[in-house]
Amino acid sequence: MPWILGGAGALVVIVVAVVLILNMTGGSNGTAKDAADSYAAAINAKDFDKVRSLTCAEHHDEIDDMKKLYDPATMSAEIEKQLESLPAEMRKEAQKSIDKAKDVKVTLAVDNVVEKSDTTAEASMSVKYENVPEDMKSLMKDQKAAKIPFKKTDSGWVACD
Repeated sequence: MPWILGGAGALVVIVVAVVLILNMTGGSNGTAKDAADSYAAAINAKDFDKVRSLTCAEHHDEIDDMKKLYDPATMSAEIEKQLESLPAEMRKEAQKSIDKAKDVKVTLAVDNVVEKSDTTAEASMSVKYENVPEDMKSLMKDQKAAKIPFKKTDSGWVACD
């Protein structure tokens, strides 16, 4: 009986109960909708360890590659590598574009989740761009309804594209 333990003891019991409930229901991927929302939030936060945990095992290598690509040091080295082969004037222009693009915000949003069966679902997601420089708007347009399949596993729902 938690109320006998007093304030701090009761709080510990409540916290343990919440943790147990979350673990039993799969936490952030207990339903296909929860998994899709968590997946989008993890992508937006660039939390690739979380993205990996919400992705089926056969695609973990792709998530690891994505994590490397978004690592600031790796990204910088790759950009430098791409720019070094350009003539000086083009390199200068490319650097201006890169600098302008740094303020662009890209957001993945869940539009809809449809459960196809007890173990499969499909999430419609869109990509939205904010703070796009005028000269890049033709390249960076909002994109609607990419379909991402999800499947139910022993550890909950995961994206499995």
